[in-house]
Amino acid sequence: MASADYWQRGETLDYTNGTGAKINAGDILPLGDRLGVAGCDIPDGAAGSVHVTGVFKMPKDYGESGKALAMGQAVYWDSTNSCIKAAVAQETSGGSVTTEASPVHGYAAGPADSADQFAFVKINA
Repeated sequence: MASADYWQRGETLDYTNGTGAKINAGDILPLGDRLGVAGCDIPDGAAGSVHVTGVFKMPKDYGESGKALAMGQAVYWDSTNSCIKAAVAQETSGGSVTTEASPVHGYAAGPADSADQFAFVKINA
């Protein structure tokens, strides 16, 4: 039988910055199918802590393209536009069309109106 040794709680992970630039505390980092939030400044080539669970206030898609978020609604990080968006969108006019983003990075930890610039997000649910 294989065994495992307990290593850490896993709320924050060690992350080595290989981006070529400094990562600032609070920067949102896509980590494969997950999201992390830098817990400290991490110079290029150095290691630092990255939060991989918790609730964070993040920029949200708003304005004409912004959609309201209901508490518990699945969300993803749009790296191109640097904002949180609903992971599943449904159009009801003339039929129902569903699109789903992959990966889902978490869920709305509270409601957010379409005009809200920020949303509270529970990451990596």
